[in-house]
Amino acid sequence: MLSQWGGSSAVGSSAIQLAVAAGYEVISTASPKNFDYVKKQGAAEVFDYHSESVVSDIVAAFKGKKSAGALAIGNGTAATCAEIVSKIDGKQMVASANPPGEGLPKGVEVKFIFGSDLKDNAVGPAVYIDFLPKALEDGTFHCSPPAEVVGEGLGSIQGALDELKKGVSAKKLVVKL
Repeated sequence: MLSQWGGSSAVGSSAIQLAVAAGYEVISTASPKNFDYVKKQGAAEVFDYHSESVVSDIVAAFKGKKSAGALAIGNGTAATCAEIVSKIDGKQMVASANPPGEGLPKGVEVKFIFGSDLKDNAVGPAVYIDFLPKALEDGTFHCSPPAEVVGEGLGSIQGALDELKKGVSAKKLVVKL
């Protein structure tokens, strides 16, 4: 079982699909309005990351199951993921899309990951050569979240950034150039 924080983001959507394709059961977080979207990506369970009980709820969901680790996507989420994996059976590791910060539980490994890391290890070819072309072709993997065109030309960039600043989830804003 794998836990993941930020299931409605582009990275989260892809991570869920890849983990499920690799045979993992995924527990994720999102805002309640995106629960169905995240489950459609393949998450077995989704919890509200705004809930005061989210950590204990996720820990309870792991009862009797073994963790393969966690993926922290949003800023400041590595510490919460580390807290969760420190309280459950299994791998005490968090892969973090952002620098992990301070004050992590003792014994939990947090690794800052970056997309270009894949070019230097076996994961990149396994995903981008062996899996994705066929999975995209047969529809078992889909590009997510859906794109929303919010303008055309360089003059539309500021409006798109303003929209992004208001908060966007479960969609990707696109400006056509």
